Amino acid sequence: MRHTATETVALGSIVVLLLVFVPSMGVAAVPGASSQEPVLGKGAVEIQGDGSLRVISPAEDESFTMVDASASVGSYVDSTTLLGVGFSYSRSTYSTRYGDGYVYATWHFPSAEFGNTVPFLGAMMGSTYGYGDDVMRYTVRGGVKVFFTARSAFVFQPYYRFYEGTGKNRGSIAGVSVGIVTLYR
Repeated sequence: MRHTATETVALGSIVVLLLVFVPSMGVAAVPGASSQEPVLGKGAVEIQGDGSLRVISPAEDESFTMVDASASVGSYVDSTTLLGVGFSYSRSTYSTRYGDGYVYATWHFPSAEFGNTVPFLGAMMGSTYGYGDDVMRYTVRGGVKVFFTARSAFVFQPYYRFYEGTGKNRGSIAGVSVGIVTLYR
């Protein structure tokens, strides 16, 4: 059975998420990790895999479908600030595949009131490749991490991304991605 490019990327996204999720189950089994309260804080390393699917309808063009898959790793520099690097891969029915590398900062707002749900805000900056001229990409995002163990969480994050290029390489995209986070110490 032959899959379309969008189906292939969607399947690849699932594989990326599973590669992050499966190791987290072993980490969750260590002593002290049974609580659902997150183990955020200085020195913790976070690995995240996420993906999104969007149907885009620009005014001047036909609508198209885009699939993104991302992987990132960051380190907490204090109890709430995460700094890291990541890579994303995108494929659409409109264009060839492309990707980008990026750096990011994320600020978390843990509270006993929220329990195992941690809201966050973040910013990303990076550069695309593989789609005509490389262009700078800026992203703002926010969302929640819902911890199902002390070290593993589902992530839900709306985002707004702006591409600083010319012609079709310039513009913005809004979307929502979902993923899995694993914390290591």
